[in-house]
Amino acid sequence: MMIAALIIITAIIAFVILLNAAYKRTNYDSNESIFYQGFCNRQERGHRIANIGSTYAKYAFGEYDDLGVDGVNMALKSESLEIDYCILKEYSKCLKENAIVFIPVSPCLMLFDDNSTNRNRLYQLLSKKNNPEFSLFTVIKRWIPLVFNPRKVKYLIKDSEYKANDIYELRKPYVCADKAKEELDSLVEIWLSLFGLENLRSTELSDKNISVLDKNKKILKQIIQLCIDEGFKPVVITTPFSDYLNSFFSKEFKNLVLYECIYDAKSSFDFIFLDYLTDPFYGARSELFVDGGFCLNKRGSMIFVKSVLDRLEKEFGISVI
Repeated sequence: MMIAALIIITAIIAFVILLNAAYKRTNYDSNESIFYQGFCNRQERGHRIANIGSTYAKYAFGEYDDLGVDGVNMALKSESLEIDYCILKEYSKCLKENAIVFIPVSPCLMLFDDNSTNRNRLYQLLSKKNNPEFSLFTVIKRWIPLVFNPRKVKYLIKDSEYKANDIYELRKPYVCADKAKEELDSLVEIWLSLFGLENLRSTELSDKNISVLDKNKKILKQIIQLCIDEGFKPVVITTPFSDYLNSFFSKEFKNLVLYECIYDAKSSFDFIFLDYLTDPFYGARSELFVDGGFCLNKRGSMIFVKSVLDRLEKEFGISVI
């Protein structure tokens, strides 16, 4: 009886392992994992450019290779400044001395400190000492994902139609005007809900928001200090938003949750700051964004990265090509 039970249990465990292994070979899981690919080898000290950052940065700096630039994009989806710091600390050894490190910031980033989106994947990118979200449970959840989200079994039956080669293949290159408005309206609603705000115009913040803002001010300084300690050139930068998305923010709100944080860091460190948030070239060109105004598409990224590198050379004498 005991032997039969052990055989059954062993068979069930083997089936679960095989099922999860099959799931991790699906197009769907590959597409879900694409944000976590392309990081440099920790032992390769050779890259001349790197960027950290959240979703908008992943799309904005996605086109290093096509421009012949030796850069590495270390941004993640919904990434906090805390994880930005951890990633830069982990991968600093793969950058050359005097490497340029782009530190993308945006108004709502400075109010954000939630690591839940990437929690179950960070162990693949960060060593235990640099991973504030590490736990054995997160490793197990990634090892056998179907146990914790059995609804994903459906992708073993009907997989995604294709496997994307980069983040830009996950979506259409651009959306029509109506769809853009719908997507950006939805994005703003998510921000308002996430940060407990009534709008993006008032400067009255909750105690929690003020606490997170103060925390992120310190982390931004830590990131800049890390760059200086490692011999890198820190470049704090905002990526473009469309005119429509920018219309939700008041000047006072942006000053409070973005520019004052940057100028506070400027009072302690000497670094380059490039501001593209309201750049008119991108503002009225929704066709340069995958969603009409927040994340640049492939063409938009190529234009953006090239213009940034040209500007660094012309204004600051920094050449990377």
